[in-house]
Amino acid sequence: MGDGIDRQEFDTQPTYKTTTSLSEGWGGDEYHAVQTTLQTGVYRVYPEDHPERAYSFTVGSPTDIADSIVNDFEDKIVSLEGQQERISDLLNDERIVRKTVQANETGEFSVDMPSGVEDANVHAMRANGSILQGLEDPSMDDLRDAQLGDYNGSFYLPSPEPNVVSPPAQDVDVTVYRSPELPYGDIESFSDLMSFLDEQRLNETVEELRNEYDQRFSEMERSTLERVYDSHRTLVETVPGAERRYLDRSEFEEIQNASDLSEDELSTETNHMQLALAGIGEIDPPDLGDENPIDIGDDGLNLEYPLPDGVNPDSIAPEIHWTDGTVEPIGEEYWSVESGGILGSDTLVIEDLPIDNSDPAAFDVRVQAASDDGVLDDRVSGTNPAFGGSLPEIDAVDFSTLAPGPSERVYVGLDAADGTGYDSLVSAEAWAADGTELNATIDESRDRATFRTDGEGTHTVRLTFETQQGEQIVVSERVRAHEQSRSDPATVRAADGTLGTYAVTGERLDSARIESSAGTLRVDVIADDSDGPGELHIKPANAMTGTEHRFEVNVLHGSSEEQVSAQVPVRLHLEGLEEEGALFWRSDDGFGGDPITWDGSTRYGEVSWQGDGKAVLRTYTTPSGTLDVTTIQSAGYLDRLTHRIARTLTGLPSPLMVFPSGRFVGLLGLAGIVRRRRRFSQ
Repeated sequence: MGDGIDRQEFDTQPTYKTTTSLSEGWGGDEYHAVQTTLQTGVYRVYPEDHPERAYSFTVGSPTDIADSIVNDFEDKIVSLEGQQERISDLLNDERIVRKTVQANETGEFSVDMPSGVEDANVHAMRANGSILQGLEDPSMDDLRDAQLGDYNGSFYLPSPEPNVVSPPAQDVDVTVYRSPELPYGDIESFSDLMSFLDEQRLNETVEELRNEYDQRFSEMERSTLERVYDSHRTLVETVPGAERRYLDRSEFEEIQNASDLSEDELSTETNHMQLALAGIGEIDPPDLGDENPIDIGDDGLNLEYPLPDGVNPDSIAPEIHWTDGTVEPIGEEYWSVESGGILGSDTLVIEDLPIDNSDPAAFDVRVQAASDDGVLDDRVSGTNPAFGGSLPEIDAVDFSTLAPGPSERVYVGLDAADGTGYDSLVSAEAWAADGTELNATIDESRDRATFRTDGEGTHTVRLTFETQQGEQIVVSERVRAHEQSRSDPATVRAADGTLGTYAVTGERLDSARIESSAGTLRVDVIADDSDGPGELHIKPANAMTGTEHRFEVNVLHGSSEEQVSAQVPVRLHLEGLEEEGALFWRSDDGFGGDPITWDGSTRYGEVSWQGDGKAVLRTYTTPSGTLDVTTIQSAGYLDRLTHRIARTLTGLPSPLMVFPSGRFVGLLGLAGIVRRRRRFSQ
């Protein structure tokens, strides 16, 4: 139902009273109600402060209601025509003055107002490119003409709230809102645009947005870059199908030796290898228990890391990633592989790796290896003993938009958990898709960075912040620029860095955070009001591995993070799947859970195949904004049998089903999501 055109509040009065007999001790209850006379129309009523309990009803026949609506609109038109005539007269008499100026690239503007002006209502509008440039008196009609043409980008429209200032005025803020549509636009064109944008969103993958290295390849010493290239080459040559995927991207017909490539070619080809390995197959990391396997003594760092079965020892490539953004391949003199014999597992052993007092505060030991099943990519975190402080917790990297145009100013900041030692941003760097360095600056008053995109493709921004102890830590992220900007629904993308797993957010959300615990990925989304976002997209692929995953989504609002009071549609973007090979559950998996199918044959949601290993699961939260989803990528016979029975026996209260033979189907424990990093207290 749309917004109401009128609102009234009524106090309830005692209307009915029940009494009991003397034998029951007399007494009774009062029942409060509202009695009033209503005109013909459609009404929505609810108890004060509880709009979620609203219900609707009508007064009058359908014909009377239609006539009433027409009469209301006719009265409104007459009123608006009178207002327009009065404003035109005031403009002609110069009692109202209209001024139009062009803001600069940072949004700053200046307007010279005539003397005698007491109040000014300031608003702004914008479209990408040069659509409004050069116009003396731009209006919404100019934007509509653009939308009826070939423009399918976003619009920045005036806030409906008045923005009145009294000249002279300084530091005037003007609020606009980003929208893919214009009010009262052409319905058919709008429908086509929404379909185009929706397909574009659903088909996108996040593999190229994954940031394996904070340090850019162009900043590495050639010897380091060659070792990074060689380690990825070994992975590509080991995993079935990876070499073909790499050569499809490469300009070479076969894999080259590192010594035969220029530094630019090394950077380009290593990036192609990273993309070829993304989502091709993953090996579950080992269970390291609760104790940190990293030990740092007087002689350096020591680590024993049990390797999963089947890993090719020749493909192992350990690295150390520091919180200042630098990376170092660990030299072969510091590590070896100990054989576990016929019955045991091999172990990666790192011994006496130097850790100096002058090194950064913390680090990840990254272990990469490969087998016929895919790639192992795991990280174990440690802290430099010389660092006496605490490491900040980053909840989210917050962009102004996750889908900017080819020449759009983008703002980005860090949402850090309170009381964890974060101080402020101290520097920012940004690069376009072709590697061109862009001008990135810090707005100290708002603690955020800004840069302008340069062309289409993946842009990288590297933020350096300072802790309250004076330690500098680097966080790098990426955002994809499109041919034209796009206004997206609320979106949370999972990411990983040396400080752990965090969320990447864009417009329509205050913040978000991602936590991994006991095999579950928990996504807390903080909206700006109690109704939550109109739709929520979650992209977890860059912070998960393995074949069985459980997601817990919690939509909150406000600074106190209370539950929303709305069912929020959710789209879960899943990558690295085989077409129609996985099973999906809403709430619990197994009997008593709610099965979700590819064809949407249950009321709990549906899964659509987008191609190239990607699927999108559509479902919805509870009325309080919570959602649990379980996915089983490599489903066995028992999994499929349970899912098939549950499709006809949804809501079965028992956690197991007893068959006439006395056999039963129980619920299997999930391996769950495993973070690419394990952080332990030191």
